Amino acid sequence: MSAFRHWTLRRRFSLAIWTIVVVIVVSMYGTRLLGKAATFHFLERNHMELALRIDAALGNVEQAARNAGGTRIEDIVGMLHEARDLAVRAGEETFGFEKTLLSLLGFGPLIELPAKDIADVDAMLATIASGSAGRGALPPELAVRLRPGMDAVMQNSRDFAPLTFAASRFIKINVAVLSLLCALALILTATGLRHRTLRPLATAVASAQRVAGGDLTETLTAVGHDEAAQLTQALADMNASLGRLVKAARENADRIAESAVTVREQSEAGAAGMHQQSGAVTHISSTVEELAVSIAAVADRAGEVKQLSTESLASSRKGWDHMQHLAGNAEEIRQAVEDIRQTTAAFMRNTGSISALTQQVKAIAEQTNLLALNAAIEAARAGESGRGFAVVADEVRKLAEQSRRAGEDIETLTRLLSENSQSVARSVERGVDTLHRGQAYMANTVQALETAISHVEEANRGIDEIGLSVKEQAVAGNDIARNMENISAAMEATSASLAVSLRTARGLDQLAERLQEAVGSFRV
Repeated sequence: MSAFRHWTLRRRFSLAIWTIVVVIVVSMYGTRLLGKAATFHFLERNHMELALRIDAALGNVEQAARNAGGTRIEDIVGMLHEARDLAVRAGEETFGFEKTLLSLLGFGPLIELPAKDIADVDAMLATIASGSAGRGALPPELAVRLRPGMDAVMQNSRDFAPLTFAASRFIKINVAVLSLLCALALILTATGLRHRTLRPLATAVASAQRVAGGDLTETLTAVGHDEAAQLTQALADMNASLGRLVKAARENADRIAESAVTVREQSEAGAAGMHQQSGAVTHISSTVEELAVSIAAVADRAGEVKQLSTESLASSRKGWDHMQHLAGNAEEIRQAVEDIRQTTAAFMRNTGSISALTQQVKAIAEQTNLLALNAAIEAARAGESGRGFAVVADEVRKLAEQSRRAGEDIETLTRLLSENSQSVARSVERGVDTLHRGQAYMANTVQALETAISHVEEANRGIDEIGLSVKEQAVAGNDIARNMENISAAMEATSASLAVSLRTARGLDQLAERLQEAVGSFRV
């Protein structure tokens, strides 16, 4: 019985089918045997009737009854042939296997009597053939000679009747018993199949309904090794896999939420830093404009000094005073240019920070894209129950792709800002060099005025050089002003890109919250 419990449903169904086949075979063969029993009974009755008729006819002849003359030889021969035919039919009703089986069951005489009866009838026919012409009234002496054979035929009929009844009764009982046993086996097999199929199926349906309702806490236990147990084990494995998937999705949702908050905070910080840089650029632009005005004033003053230096020595001394003032202005200009250089260097460092933040945004976007792709793959493995996860993962992936593109745009703009900043830095360095040369020229001019006022022409040439330097400074100041305008425009574009990135980060944060809510509906 314990081995039967470990049978698979395939073997159980095979047993049920074979049981049905056996029931059908037993029923059909039992019907055949019952039909044979009825045939034997029919043949036995007919044989007995013929035997009685022949015996009565022979008795009339032997006793010389009044109707003895009506007993004709051909009638006796005809009835003997009919009796022989009945015996032949009785012998042919069973084939070799059935004869052997009946012999083993104790019904051997039932098989042997038809052959004996045929031999007795043939002996009587031979007696008739040897003692008469075969036609006419039956003589008494022939009737006497036929009596031993007739007695044997009568005894055959009397022996055949109880054997036929016993065989028929035995067949009926055994067919009924076998039919009951087969029916019992069929009922037991069907009950076992029902127990091993419907109950696990009901358990599987209940488990699937709980999973559909979001309950993954139940643990199924498979009993046995058949297909129903395999189904239960598969459902248990599916519940465990879904539980692990939901846990992983929940953890990923938490990480996505944290990443979204980080991206949003960094975007807000970048926007604030960009706003501060925009203010610094505005301040630098105003400083450059003031520098241009100062340079223009210096140019005008240099022209006046040149004009006065040609008029008189007094004008030269006055020009010396102006040169002192110009030297002071040049120092202020140098300091302003130095401030511009430092501000430009700080701006370049801030641009590098923007590039680093942009790389971080891109890395976060790529990580989010990978997480969304992994979530979509796990949802696809889950099948129908993971379709909602796949939609959310796809939306997260799209937002991550938008963040990545926005990061690339920011990186491009930042690279342009860096290149422009480098141009500004080079321009500022040239301005510093020019100022240094201008200071050197002014120092030489002052020394020339102090040592040789008479050398007015040399002073005029120095003033010409100063005028040239001032013009160069004016050109450099204009270049710086234009570059600062470009920087301001780039900063505005960067601010707009950061605003887009900030909106994207906030949208990602909201999607992460919705993903957490969706995953939170499952109980693991």
